[in-house]
This record gives sequence, structure tokens and C-alpha cells, in this order.
Amino acid sequence: MRTGDYYDLLGILPDASAAEIKKAWHRLALQHHPDRNAGDPAAADRFRQILEAYEVLSDPGKRTAYDAKWRNFSFSESLPHPEYLKAEVDTTRVKLNEEVELTFSYPGEGRFFRKPVLQGWEITAGPTVGHRFATMEGQTLRETVLHYTVCPLRTGLLTIPVASIRFHHHPVTSDALQVEVSDNACYFKKGEAAGSSPYPVMMHRLQVTSTSVYRKTILHQRKVLLPRSALAAWYHKVGRIMKISFAVLGAVWAMAHGESMLLGLLAGSLLAGINVHLMYRAMGIRSLFYYAQQHPLVQEYLSCGYQLGAQVHDGLFSSRRWDDLRSLFI
Repeated sequence: MRTGDYYDLLGILPDASAAEIKKAWHRLALQHHPDRNAGDPAAADRFRQILEAYEVLSDPGKRTAYDAKWRNFSFSESLPHPEYLKAEVDTTRVKLNEEVELTFSYPGEGRFFRKPVLQGWEITAGPTVGHRFATMEGQTLRETVLHYTVCPLRTGLLTIPVASIRFHHHPVTSDALQVEVSDNACYFKKGEAAGSSPYPVMMHRLQVTSTSVYRKTILHQRKVLLPRSALAAWYHKVGRIMKISFAVLGAVWAMAHGESMLLGLLAGSLLAGINVHLMYRAMGIRSLFYYAQQHPLVQEYLSCGYQLGAQVHDGLFSSRRWDDLRSLFI
């Protein structure tokens, strides 16, 4: 569990909105509530830290005072300080394809960090770079924090290997971490267990920082993995093949009869959509076109300012419209 900076305790950036703060609080409070961790004596302390961070950051006045006092804290980098690299996860028990927040922290800035080779995991967001303050050996240290979001791709006991960083030409390593991953239910078909083919939903958010001197725009990209069974993945593949085949056949038929190729393409796509919908209904499969966007986690990120799509599209081909158009054929 993270300690120190309130923003890092909640796993959010310093420019997080009120909605993002509330979302992080609900997720962490549910995860670390003492009633749900009866066998963990440290759960109450973790919950208290999370509650304290939320009470300060959710109040505009307290948040302003906190930012002024701590996040603008100055100190001398020339002071000797311990050399370490800490690795932390926000949970050690998770379901397949659920998000795990992974952070690496070290004193100072500008070191040569080498992240571990993650096997059985996928990095779905990050890294984002932040700072926090920690007290060690009587010193108040300004730590650099690298924040990743990772998702497990298989069940069982998964390991996050050691990472390394160089201080004055010699390496320092972190501890290896272990996370227990259990089965998860398929989102697209009831009664099925999720398999090795989750459906990725790409999202992005723009962060604009401007002063009188410069203006900087940062694109934050995120991938949400929706748990999907092998059966649902197979039917989605069949549906995709049907959409492409019907569209091509419609275009060929139209040209053979002297009609517009575009008209034939649209007619074939419409016919394919009807047949694919009937197939999904008969087999109890949720379609990608509509239900992927309705997943609770996708909706949470949308409410926090994220948009669908891996990148920004302006005008007619906005992110949402581009994703909808692509879903008609893929």
C-alpha cells in the first residue's frame, strides 16, 4: 500500500478532477475496507489512510492548502540520501483481466530506470511520472514515482520481477512482487469463464498545461481489457468475417448489375448486421458494437474525461464516430 502523498495514495494525478477523486475513493474503499479483509490486520490502517486522503482532496479548501504546503515543498538535492527502488501494487488478489496499479519509487530524479520484463501481464496505461514526499532516516525526501496500470493475462500466482535503477554508476534493484489471479466471468456471455482472448477497448484523454510562456498537451492512452471466453471470442470472429464477406459480396453484386458499389456495400453491411445480430441473440452472445462501450469500467473512464479511440480524430471522424464506424466491419 502506498504511503505519503495523498494523490499517490488514491492513485491519481495532481490535476485529477473531482469525479476522478471520487471514483478512486470508491474503488479503494471497497477493496481495502476492514470488513472485506478480516484476516489482514493492516487493513484498518490502509483504509484510514485512504479516507484521510479523500477527505482532504475532495474538499476544495483543504486541497488548496495541501497543495500549497506539501506539493510545493522545496529541499536541497545536494543532501546525501539513501539509495533505493521500491515496487508496490495496490492489491495482491485480483481477477483475470482486472486492473492492478503498479508503482516504482526512488529518491531524486533523472535516474536510469529499467522496468521489469512482465510475463503474463499487459501494460494497459502508463507510465505516468509524479512526485511525493517520504521521511527516511530523519530526512524528508522527494521521491519520483512511476505509475503503471497492468492487467493479468492468465490465472494463478503471477510474479512482477525485479526492476533496476542506477545510482552513481551502480545498480539498485527492487523486490519481486506476487499477485494471486483468480478466474473471472466472461462479460459477453453469461455462465462462461473468461479465457485468454480479452477484448481491448482503446481510450485516451488530453491533458493541457498552459502558462504565459508555453502550452503543452499530453495524450494519455489507456487500454481496457474486457474479460471474454473462448466461445464468445470465436463467435465475434465469425461475426467479423460475416460482416466483411457480406459487404464485399454486396459491392460485387451491385457492380455486376450496374448499380453503385457504395450502395451495394451498405446493403451488404446491413444484411450482415441483421444476420450477425440474430446469431448473437440465438447463442446468448453480447455484441462488440454496443456492449463493449457499456462495460462499467469503460463508462467510469468516460465519466472521468476519457474518450473512445487510441488517438484524437477531429471533425466528422471523431473518436466515438470512428470507433462506431469501425465496429460495423470489424
